[in-house]
Parts: sequence; C-alpha cells; structure tokens
Amino acid sequence: MIESAHRFGSGDSLVGVLARPEEAATRGRTAVITLNAGFVHKIGPSRVYVALARQLAARGLPVLRFDFSMNGDSGTRSDLVPFREACVEEAGEAMDFVEAITGCTRFVLIGFCLGGDAVLRVARADTRVSGVVAVNALSFGLDPHLYPRVRVRALARHHRRVVLRERFRWSALVRAIGLHVKVLLPRPRIRAEDTPFPALLERGVPIHLLHSEADEGLDHLHSIERSSLAELRRQGQFHLDVVPGADHAVSERRSQGQVLEAIHACVDAVERRERGS
Repeated sequence: MIESAHRFGSGDSLVGVLARPEEAATRGRTAVITLNAGFVHKIGPSRVYVALARQLAARGLPVLRFDFSMNGDSGTRSDLVPFREACVEEAGEAMDFVEAITGCTRFVLIGFCLGGDAVLRVARADTRVSGVVAVNALSFGLDPHLYPRVRVRALARHHRRVVLRERFRWSALVRAIGLHVKVLLPRPRIRAEDTPFPALLERGVPIHLLHSEADEGLDHLHSIERSSLAELRRQGQFHLDVVPGADHAVSERRSQGQVLEAIHACVDAVERRERGS
C-alpha cells in the first residue's frame, strides 16, 4: 500500500492524500473518494477516513481523501460560488485526478454528516459515481425551503425520545411539547421525490445510508413520507442501516469498527455490481 500527498484541481488549490495498492494489485476500475465531514479535514471524524483508506487500499482499491476549498490544507476560492455548487465542481476535479493517476473511471463516494449530503449532491450531478455511502447525513439534498420544517419535526422526535427512553427532564418535556405544537402547523409534504434518491436509483446508483442510533439525521429521514420511503426500499438498491449505540462523530472504537465494517460491505456490493455490469 502506497500513500502520497498531492495538489490538484484548478490552480492546484486542492490537497489530498491518495492511498493505493501496488500497481499489480489494483482490483479494477473502481476507486473511492471521501468528502469532508463539515469542517473536519481529510482525516475524517475520529480519523476514520485514514483507517478506511488504508484498509481499502490494502484490499486493492485506490482511495483519495481530500479537502474542499477553505478546509484543511486546501486553498481558498476567489469566486463567490456557493458550497452546494463548489462541492460538485471540486469532487469532479478529484475524480479527474484519480482517473489520471490510476485509470479508474468509476467512483464510490463516502461522506459523514455534511459530507453525506455532499456525496448525494455530487452523485446526482456526475455520472461517474457508481455508488454512495452517506453516514449520518442531515438534509439528504432537500431544497432549502423544505429543510427547516424537517428539522423542527426531527427535534420534536429527539426530545420525545429523551423524555420516553432516557432519564426524565422537565426541560426536554417542555421543549418536546413546544416543538410538537409547531409540527401541527401547516407544513409542506416531504416526499422521496424531493430528494436525490429517485434520480440516483433510476440511474442504477446504489444508495447506502448509515446512521447512529440517536442521530438527528435519522429523524430527518423519518420526516419523509413513510409510504414514499418504503417504495424506495422495495427497489433493492436503497439501503438503510442503524448502528446501535454510536454517537454522531462515531467517536467510540467499537462504533468505529461497526461503521467501517458496514462501509466495507457497501463498497464490496457496489464493486460486485460493477464487475457484473
């Protein structure tokens, strides 16, 4: 396994670390790219991206973990392009770079938290993406005008869980009641069609969502209509797994092992599908 740091992208402003097997051991045309978890740089939460990259590279898959602009070691942008667009552009530059170095033409994108939202956004825009793994994603690419209502419903579920399943706290009870009143107000219907999911599935891109047991993003996901979500799961390429006891940052070693094992299984499933196509 070889690790090397590189500059790439427009003006060589992006910085990443490429982990890859010896040339003869490369398994095929698929590579993996990890996207920043919010402002956590390319090591990932609790250094999980480092462990993942080395494990996958040892098994024959090239893995690039890089920083978006204005994060970690990467430079700033001189334009005013919003992140929703910039992340698509820069992930595309990362794929260009990996393809030039390794010859891989298909990519599995992995992201935690806001990086999970980014992988869905990038996958929708770039047909080179053959699979996505979003860990503790938050908004699932929802339109900005829908997200605030989803968040209110998610917080209501969270505080209700605190009251019912954890120790009783008056502050949580009052907060839950207030949020549930807001939930009763007129709200837009959240359907699967409001997310990138259907478009990706139609294109044949498997979607793997991993969530910590009490993660806020899981509550966001459950704000989507049940019938709509159930229809996605029946299609066979939409997977949702919950990691018991894990926190949002997957900070405990046991939880990290569970998440890494689940990601390996997701990547293996995508690669088997690619080899069979």
